[in-house]
Amino acid sequence: MRVFMLASCLGVLAVLGRAIGGPPGPPPEAPSSAVERDPVTGDLWIGTLGAGLVRKSAGRLDRFTQFNSGLAGDVLLDVKLWGGRIFAATTRGISGYDPRTDTWTLDLERRGDIPQAVIVRLLVLVSEPSASSSLYGCAFDGRPFRYDAGTDAWVPSLDLAARTACESARSEQAKVQAPRPPERTEPASAPHAAIGILIPMSRTIAIPGADRGWPDERVDRVAIEELLALRKKRGGTPIELSASAFTYERHGFGTPDDTLAILALRPEVVGVVGHAVPSGSVESILASRLGMPIVDAAPTDPGRGERADPWVFRCDRYGHDGQVAVLDALLTGLDRPRLAVVRTPGGEAARRLDFWVGQAAKRGAQVVADVIWDPDVDDLGTVLTKLRRARVQAVLTWSDARTSAVLLGGMRKAGLDAALVGGPRIVNEEFARLAPPDAGTVLAVAPCPHAEQGGGPAPESLHDRSSEAAAHLLAAVEIAGRDREAVRGILERLRSQAVARLKNGAWGPSPTVAASLLSE
Repeated sequence: MRVFMLASCLGVLAVLGRAIGGPPGPPPEAPSSAVERDPVTGDLWIGTLGAGLVRKSAGRLDRFTQFNSGLAGDVLLDVKLWGGRIFAATTRGISGYDPRTDTWTLDLERRGDIPQAVIVRLLVLVSEPSASSSLYGCAFDGRPFRYDAGTDAWVPSLDLAARTACESARSEQAKVQAPRPPERTEPASAPHAAIGILIPMSRTIAIPGADRGWPDERVDRVAIEELLALRKKRGGTPIELSASAFTYERHGFGTPDDTLAILALRPEVVGVVGHAVPSGSVESILASRLGMPIVDAAPTDPGRGERADPWVFRCDRYGHDGQVAVLDALLTGLDRPRLAVVRTPGGEAARRLDFWVGQAAKRGAQVVADVIWDPDVDDLGTVLTKLRRARVQAVLTWSDARTSAVLLGGMRKAGLDAALVGGPRIVNEEFARLAPPDAGTVLAVAPCPHAEQGGGPAPESLHDRSSEAAAHLLAAVEIAGRDREAVRGILERLRSQAVARLKNGAWGPSPTVAASLLSE
């Protein structure tokens, strides 16, 4: 494992942090990301996740940060010595330092107007038969970049060996287990556990190419404070909102990755609420390196493959994974089942049901009835007659809780024992209360864990989105306690519950009954 703690250097680092001027740096026990030894001078170069670059030379420690040097950022993902220079892959670009001339360079800088190429690993490859070496940087997505010493620039590379090495490094990094923060002596009043907010620490941010300052309201702090206060009033286990240990306020500079690195050093912080943290972003990469779970409050489509992110949990509000899982659960063991579709008004319902019809056909199921029913206008009896004549085994619908409960009640009164399959808007207490005692088989797409209270559409306001994301995180913290890996495990299991089943008047398994995971 490449990540370790610089325990022997803590005292000196603390002194250096106070001596460089400006705000105090992050606590000196920041974990390191890589270490390089200069074979000529014997100097040791140490990259840290939040405390900059450290050089140990003949018993002396020098700390380079974004404030006292040309280092692009204090969060380093890798370091490599090549050609007499030290290269640091920071979250804001690759910084190069020549100790002979005390000069710095910056390339592949993080910008606000172009896609990011986050370099997570630096490699030196030797070419045969010349035995000459080249320096490569591996982006998070596996793309290699080669350092061109002639132009002093990093350029995309098509070298097959470099691509293979970067893909291997990417796979290796995915298996790395981030270390837990060191335990500190804390006052008796320290909270049992705490959560943080992933936002810039100041109102301005120095990211080239950004057309405006990065707002610090990306997550609504007030909404989360209100939720925690309500929990406390109801007698819940004390969980507090952790403020950053320090800020860059006097410099007017701060990024979410700075915040994440700082919060990760506080052992009581077991999770963070963020907003718009896509897979492969600086924050998601750093979450994996630091072992810090993030619940994403953004209501946007996560995109293909992003749900596999091991430390960032977001809602697939627009994807079809849940629909496919429910259909598979329904059709397993049935030979050419006879299905019916009951359509109620709404464009979203039509799209969802059309998707189910297409997937059912691929699985050999027959849609033998397709009925349009407006509860405010049409007679339910007519609908039930069509379903009975078609001898259906399951009814697919995508309505709200009340409408779906009326349909289910009518089916059971008419003697139809077909299964009812619905969307996430029925996975709530209202439907369970209105459903008949002899509900029979009822399956539904499990709601996004953010929307635990109703399974409805994504809330429009930032206040509500922040509150729901925090509730999602708190549900995991209540089960796992003060253990980040355990919190991540619970969040993963909540995310994997794609199918909800009504049984004995209650929904389960689903994100709304998180406590049931304890008994599994």
